[in-house]
This record gives sequence, structure tokens and C-alpha cells, in this order.
Amino acid sequence: MNVNLNQAISYLLEGNVVAFPTETVYGLGGIWSNPDAIQKIYALKKRPADNPLIAHISSLKMAKDLARHLPDSFYELAERYWPGPLTLVVPGKTQPSIALRMPNHSMALELISAVAEPLAAPSANLSGRPSPTCAAHVAADFPNLPILNGGACPLGIESTVISLLGDSPTILRPGSFEIDLPIEQNSHASPGTRYRHYAPAVPLTLYTSLDQLISDESRPSVILSTQDLPLAHIRITPSNLYATLRSLTQPAAVLCITKNLALYDRLIRACQQ
Repeated sequence: MNVNLNQAISYLLEGNVVAFPTETVYGLGGIWSNPDAIQKIYALKKRPADNPLIAHISSLKMAKDLARHLPDSFYELAERYWPGPLTLVVPGKTQPSIALRMPNHSMALELISAVAEPLAAPSANLSGRPSPTCAAHVAADFPNLPILNGGACPLGIESTVISLLGDSPTILRPGSFEIDLPIEQNSHASPGTRYRHYAPAVPLTLYTSLDQLISDESRPSVILSTQDLPLAHIRITPSNLYATLRSLTQPAAVLCITKNLALYDRLIRACQQ
């Protein structure tokens, strides 16, 4: 159900959870310091307990309150790229590490500022399913959930997660923010990388070359592609990826030939069995 900003604030302050828009995907928000709200997020999403959350903030003061130490690299990246689709993992004050993000969305920032506390906000979908990029996607997974409707998310893919825990920054999860840094392979330290994600309700078969796709006579009849091709029914882009995956009603093939690391990462994991 759609709610206005004041209603969303009240729900959060009462310890409830609310879906709200960001520039990437809709988040399932609860006050970070409220254990009951955090438990509700995990229960509602059916999210594994060892899958960490990102703290969404509206000021650097909130980051300082949550972190044990903020390295120089944090300030260099935050001052240059926040607010934006960039999550920074730093030493936590009450836990070994904490993931911090300042979203670049006016409604999200207004909501966080109004409750005056960071919000935990994983994507507002059932765990393992495609992320929601509009309020209708959220309502499809959670019909009775309060939703602060901000329209479609402009980017459509989650934030890039960068670890600042080591000697130099490394990418834990590719995302909407593109930056030339080493990628930590097989890392499960980032939210959203430990388990199967983004899977549609029907089987999705991955092809990484056109020859492979054409030569497979048993391929599904519905074809998605990251490139413009005459045989493709739908062209996949970062902004329409999750909406397309949610719309599938029969098995599909996806031809994934792209230099976009975030798009490649999401399609690879959407096809995992």
C-alpha cells in the first residue's frame, strides 16, 4: 500500500519496515539501531541471517557514529561520489565491518534525515528474486507492505560495494557505479553476494557467444540479449534488467556479451540453478 512521507516516518519510528525508493532499487527500510525492525526485515525477505545489510545514511556524521575508523580513502571517495550508488565497507564500531551508503534520491535522503537515524535497507523483494525497480514490483512480493512510492528507479541495478578494510580499495560487488579498481574474486563479505540472487520465476539459460546460442537447437524460444540482435526478443540493459526478469512467464535464453560488469554479474547469478 502506498503511503506518504509522514506516514512512512511514523511507521519507521514505531519499529516497522517501509519500502522506499533509491536511485538504484527500492529498499526495505528499518531503523538500524532497532533489533526488532532488523529482525522484521530478515523475516519478511526470508533472508539468510548471515547475509549482511547496508546502512543507508544521510550525513557523514551518521557514518562516523557507526564506524570505528574511517580511513583517508573513505573521505576521498565519499566526498567525491556521495550521494550516489556507492557502498563503502569500513571497520564497524560494534562489529568487524559495516557497509555504508548515502543514496542519491531526494525521497530517500529526506526519509533518513527525518527519522534522524541510519536505515537498514536491502532490496525490497523476496530473497533470491529479481530486485524491485518500481513500487508495483514491491507490491507483487509484499502486498501489505507500506510503500513510499517514488516512481521508477533511474539506474535499476544495485550499488557498487567497495571494501576499505585492506591496504587498498577493492570491489566486492560490481554495481551501478563504475570505477577502475581490483575486484575481489569469490568474496562473500559484501551484502548480496553470498547466495543465489535475481532469479526469475522460470528457468533462464545463459549463452556467452552468438555461435553457442545459434548452435543449440534445444534453446528456449524466448531470447534476451545484451546486444541489438534480429533474433532477440528483448534487449537487456541495466535499467530494464529486473523488470524484464520479473516479466518472464516461460523459460528464456539470455545472450550475455557485455563489458558492463554489473550487468554481467547479475545475469550470471540469475542463471544459476
